[in-house]
Amino acid sequence: MRERSAQVSRPAKGWSLRFATASLLVSALLLASTALFVARPGLAGAVLGPQQGQADPPAPQFAQPPAWALAPAQPRPGCRYFPETQHNLCFGFRAYWETYGGLLEFGFPLTEEYVDPVLGLTVQWFERARFEWHPGVIPERFDVLEGRVGAELLGIEGLPPAPTPTPTPTPTPTLTIDLTPASDTNAVGTSHTVTAVVERDGEPVSGERVRFRVTGGGSPSPSSGSDVTDSDGEATFTFTNNLAATNTIEAWVDLDNDGTRDADEPMDTATKTWTGELTIELSQPRDTNPVGMQHTVTALVERNGTPVSGVRVRFQVSTEGDPSPTTGSDVTDTDGEATFTFSNDEPATNTVTAWIDLDGNTTRNSNEPRATATKEWVALNVTIEPSNAFNLINTTHRVVAVVTDANDNPVSGQVVRFRVTGGGTPNRTSGSDTTDSNGRTEFEFQNGTVGTVNTVTAWIDLDGDNSPDTGEPQDSQTKRWLSASLQLNQTTIGEGSIGDTTEDATATVTVQSGGAQVRVFVQIQDTEPANGQDNPTGNGQADASFSACQQNGPDTDDQDSGQTTGAAVNFPIYVCGHNDSDAGQDDTFTVRAYLDSDNDGALNTSADDLIGSQQLTITDNQ
Repeated sequence: MRERSAQVSRPAKGWSLRFATASLLVSALLLASTALFVARPGLAGAVLGPQQGQADPPAPQFAQPPAWALAPAQPRPGCRYFPETQHNLCFGFRAYWETYGGLLEFGFPLTEEYVDPVLGLTVQWFERARFEWHPGVIPERFDVLEGRVGAELLGIEGLPPAPTPTPTPTPTPTLTIDLTPASDTNAVGTSHTVTAVVERDGEPVSGERVRFRVTGGGSPSPSSGSDVTDSDGEATFTFTNNLAATNTIEAWVDLDNDGTRDADEPMDTATKTWTGELTIELSQPRDTNPVGMQHTVTALVERNGTPVSGVRVRFQVSTEGDPSPTTGSDVTDTDGEATFTFSNDEPATNTVTAWIDLDGNTTRNSNEPRATATKEWVALNVTIEPSNAFNLINTTHRVVAVVTDANDNPVSGQVVRFRVTGGGTPNRTSGSDTTDSNGRTEFEFQNGTVGTVNTVTAWIDLDGDNSPDTGEPQDSQTKRWLSASLQLNQTTIGEGSIGDTTEDATATVTVQSGGAQVRVFVQIQDTEPANGQDNPTGNGQADASFSACQQNGPDTDDQDSGQTTGAAVNFPIYVCGHNDSDAGQDDTFTVRAYLDSDNDGALNTSADDLIGSQQLTITDNQ
């Protein structure tokens, strides 16, 4: 027996086979001529051969391999190279050799593959076989057949040739392609993706080139494309249409990769219906913002009044001032909305254009729906009224923030934030409100600690960080909290004890201001003035004032304390008598004390805090 790993140059036991010009091939060629000499798995590592001394067979009836096929060869790309014999095994011969026996069945290659001029076939010699290439439509198992080497070598006349096996064909599993979704409806201008699944016997096939083609109405873009199936056997294609129409998508496996579908190439189709023209609308078509503030515009995309998601909207800002950024894009959400935010550091008016980018080229075409909005950027001022103020503890202090533009015009719709700092126990330390048509907004708070000073800041929060930063329009004022009381030294005076030139009563106002100078007012008002006018002579009603007795004096008299640091302030009250025409009737007056809360030096009963109120009665002695 001959070892299977022997080199070709080593003589094998058995008949020798020589050619006219070369004797390279050894008797191993003969060993595969008949089934008698084929090694089987049960005889691993050895082959059977004829006995020594047997007669040599007649000369073979086939062409000698060409010298180049016998000569040692260099390794070839895509082939299996055997250094033992210095020959290559390639393509169909390699697949057959590896599938149906390999080294044990056929041995090493002894030549390169070549065309035998006698047989008219591509052949290759091995230690135990000669392969012949018989391509055809029968199953791949019979593309390669082993030659009738035994009959050729023995030259037996009259021996009918062994018939070519007539196989029972095993149907080659064919490729299938399935396109999903088979049908669908999309909004005009949106993207639609179809997925082709390629399988063989229900298993996904990777590496297959799938081509797509779109036909039908509208303007589909793109109208064709291709993809290679992945490990899941899937290939995808995405397109859109900016017109209402119905498209048919064809997908086929391009077996010969010629870009054209042939009759034997698997194909599937799907339909896509594009419905409804899209509309776009920008919220806040006109708005005013402070210079430097972020402004957001919202685009709403609809089809027949229904929001459409997944639509690419692009935005562009005109270049007045210093807008940033000037362009952007967003995809509509489930509410059909896409947003864009920008700012401008200079006073200017910008136009914002938003459009539906149907073809995805970032440039607006005439058929792409659009909308515009105007944004005015203004330099704003914030002023707090009153500038400084005093309040009684546990009373409500109201500050008013006024927002104006560079021309001192009121600006409405601006959100103003407020912050309270300082000591005590303020019941509110922050808040916000929007200016009205007069550019005004208010903030109120209280504090219960005497002598406490709070600072109230109002600002427009341009950067949205809830903090008054440098460059943001703002103003501040201080608020001092104090206590005060009103006391009359007597609340009832007999008519007989009053004198026209003497002080009849005293109103005392005591203030605790923590050392600050404040102003208080005391007011005397007739409880029942005659027709709201000065008392006529002889009406029998008393008059009261802070100066010498004034017959027919005013129904209301006010007295200013001037600035005081908090000591008790006395206000003398003078009362004029009345005649007997109203005998039996008492006269009453209301005495009120006010704190000059807005520090404007004038009594404003709607703005100044009321310190207290008492009644002064003039009794009738008759």
